[in-house]
Amino acid sequence: MSTNRATITIAAAASLKNGLPDLITAFQLTGNTATVIKYGGSIALAEEIKTGDITPDVFLAASEDALDAAGSAKVDNTTKDSFIANSLVLIKNITGKTALTGVTSFGTVTSGNIGSGHIWIADPDLAPAGEYAKDAFTRTSNWSYIWDKVKPGADNTLGSDVQDTLTKLVADDNKPTPIPAVGVVYRSDYKNPPSIPLSNAFFVNYAPYDTNVQIIYYAAALKNTLGDIKPEAASFVSFLVANATTYFTVVKGFRATNSTAPDEGDPIK
Repeated sequence: MSTNRATITIAAAASLKNGLPDLITAFQLTGNTATVIKYGGSIALAEEIKTGDITPDVFLAASEDALDAAGSAKVDNTTKDSFIANSLVLIKNITGKTALTGVTSFGTVTSGNIGSGHIWIADPDLAPAGEYAKDAFTRTSNWSYIWDKVKPGADNTLGSDVQDTLTKLVADDNKPTPIPAVGVVYRSDYKNPPSIPLSNAFFVNYAPYDTNVQIIYYAAALKNTLGDIKPEAASFVSFLVANATTYFTVVKGFRATNSTAPDEGDPIK
């Protein structure tokens, strides 16, 4: 006899591609079905949820602010909770590893050290990874230069989300004239870049501790037009919070929400 399985849909931060599929598989063993309808920059996803362009049952965002941006009419605060944390890292592509030897930290990403090379960050208007990059560079006193270098133009060096940022940094190596590039991504993306060989990116340094301590992901069930949530959506959020460290830490590169955030100079682990 067949069993009816309730289905929920999820909108998720792009960086959660590392770990979320495995967690969903485990959740489905509990008797319900979950599918991701869209990955993307959390800020962009929040706007789509708020306007009704997408109607997921659960939203997983890379910051509490991004989750809240979906609006109180959508976000069910009784289910809202943090579930995992991440860390921001500075990386180089192959060409940059050789050409940009002066870049050893966020504070050394300067006009003298970068020259005509690229600086890749996620768009701060679309993804928390971009907001965190702005925070890291502001703390190291050169955000003004960074923004002048990466803001949209003929040579756009803004990614739509953190995965897009990493993809484009690697792509600079494959242009007819390779371009040396640095980029700012999450440790989880550097450690487990989907379909991008790890050897095509090299760790440079962590962001300052005060930036990394902020990088915490939040989840919530979402209300329908009647203001209700699916019980299964609430169950998924509870399952996620209880099991996130199993599926997102260690090899996936995330860290537990109660772990110590890394700081500049810490070795990549």
